[in-house]
Amino acid sequence: MMKYYYYISDTKLDMLSQQIRRGMSKKTSEVKFDAKIISATRKNESEHDRYERLEHLCEYIHRFGDVGSVDDPGDYVFDTLDMQWGPYGRTENVNNPLIFFSGLTDHTVVGLGGSAKHLLGEAGAAVAHSASGTALFARYLVEELKLSRENSELYQALKEQTDHRTGKLKADNEEYLGLMGLACYTMEGPTERLEFLAKRLLHGKLPDEKYWTEKGMANKYALMATPIYVARADIPRGLV
Repeated sequence: MMKYYYYISDTKLDMLSQQIRRGMSKKTSEVKFDAKIISATRKNESEHDRYERLEHLCEYIHRFGDVGSVDDPGDYVFDTLDMQWGPYGRTENVNNPLIFFSGLTDHTVVGLGGSAKHLLGEAGAAVAHSASGTALFARYLVEELKLSRENSELYQALKEQTDHRTGKLKADNEEYLGLMGLACYTMEGPTERLEFLAKRLLHGKLPDEKYWTEKGMANKYALMATPIYVARADIPRGLV
C-alpha cells in the first residue's frame, strides 16, 4: 500500500540494516528477504530504493522484533494515532534540530522525538515546549539521538543551562517523562492521523498528583520513542 511519508530516519535505517545484516543468515531461511536490498547503503541510492529498503526493514522488524502498540509498547512501537507535530523548543541563533510528534490514547500520552534533518518537506505547524524544562528535555533528545556532534553549539548551550539539574535526576527518568508529558500537553496546532514505527526510549507512569490531574493526565502512562518513519494514515486526494 502506498504511503505518504513525512519522516524517514536514514540514520536508523542504516544502523538497523547493518545490525540485521549481521544476523540475517538464520532469519532468511524463514522469510524471503532480498539481502541486497536490506544491506544497501545510501550511496548511489535512488528514492525508490530507499523506500524499498525501508519496507524490507519494517517487514523484518514486524516479523522478528519485539513490536507493540502505544498502550502496550515493546522495544518497537507501531501504531496509528491522531497527532500534532512540529519543532520542539524554538531556539534562537542556532538551528533547532528537533522535531516532535505528540499523541494521546485513553491510557497513554506519547511523544516521538527525532532529528529535523530526516523530514521529507516542511515541519508541521504545531510547536512543543516543556516550560522551564524545555532546555533539559532538549538536551536529553539531543543526547539520545546522537545529535551533539552535528549541533555542538546548541548542545554546549543546553549543557551549560542544565548541568545543575542533571545530577539530581532520579534513575527511573521520572523527570524526563514528566517533561515529555508537558510537551505533549502544551502543543497547539492542527491534528493529523499518522502511522508510525518507532524505537522505544522511555516508558513509565505519570504520578497521581494535582498537577497532572488538572491536565487530565494523572495515572496515564508516558511513552517516549524515536521514529523510524512517520506517514499520513489518510493520504490526501491528488496524491494517490
